[in-house]
Amino acid sequence: MKINRYNQALSAFDSCICDAVQLASNEYKNLGIINWWWTSEDEAQLENLKKFVESQDICFFISEEIFDRHRSTDINKVFELLNSYNVYYILFSRDLTLKIQPNPSKTFCNPWFFKSPIYVPSNFTPDLDYIEKAYAFNLMLGSTKSYRTLSYKVLKDNNNIYVKYLGHPNFKNDNVPNLDNDDVYNDLISQDVAQHKLNTMNFVERESGTYPISHVVPGTIYANTHFDIVTETFVKQQNMFITEKTAKPLATGRFFCWFNSNNVINYLSQFGFDFTHYEAEYDKTYNDVDRLNAMLEVVEEISNNPLYIKNIYEKSKNARIHNMDVFKKQTEQFHKRTHEWVTANLNT
Repeated sequence: MKINRYNQALSAFDSCICDAVQLASNEYKNLGIINWWWTSEDEAQLENLKKFVESQDICFFISEEIFDRHRSTDINKVFELLNSYNVYYILFSRDLTLKIQPNPSKTFCNPWFFKSPIYVPSNFTPDLDYIEKAYAFNLMLGSTKSYRTLSYKVLKDNNNIYVKYLGHPNFKNDNVPNLDNDDVYNDLISQDVAQHKLNTMNFVERESGTYPISHVVPGTIYANTHFDIVTETFVKQQNMFITEKTAKPLATGRFFCWFNSNNVINYLSQFGFDFTHYEAEYDKTYNDVDRLNAMLEVVEEISNNPLYIKNIYEKSKNARIHNMDVFKKQTEQFHKRTHEWVTANLNT
């Protein structure tokens, strides 16, 4: 079999698929790989996609990020085209607002963070039961976004919440003590965010290798705060793109509140996660502004009530332990499951 890549860039995940293909026995002579995130505007045009898929016996369409990559191309028409050919989909986001979806019988979809390892310090011990801490929540804000700025303005004067907004030029130097690792903090505070967005993908050394800053569990911050507030990267309604921001509290058994697309609970529950007693009625709210305000109200209520904090520890304990176990199992077995899915479809 010859593997034909539509894009010149080869991501780490592409390599995983290529490895699976090489191990599979099958009747196909030509296999095409289209990594949507790395396609150029020219490659994203329907006539060029059509020409490529018609030249292959079978194709794998990989979307490592969100679908909304090329504004000059209607993604509904892309899926309408590809669904008419022998194309399989490996996706790390879902956009439920699309009129035409990838063929569900040929789709392998997972949360984005399954393929992106999180660094948890070897000496980290999850706080499954209540212990006294300085802050109720932490809110660590990266690149400037309107909903993050609103969250910052609402919560920054709450003494029970540890808030830093290193990605905003007007707020990055606000007088808040630093609880993060020095190498992480020095990298982020030195960046010129007036000209560029905050880059949290710079690598830092840890005992088991190098990791992007965004993927390192902030051990000292966690030691001083009970819970997390997560403001995700993309919050378009019904667009499920779940990053390391959500993965870190799941991996470490922490209760958290979040602003993301609506109905995140339904999406993540499909992969085994349990959000019983996560106080997340706001997750059902369709309107973005209403959902954000409802989440912030929950945060304010919890942060000002020590008895509420203790109650959350007790009630959510089983779900938090369960989520740690699910996270470990899903991430450790992710590449194995991907290989199995690819192989099964090549041999169909």
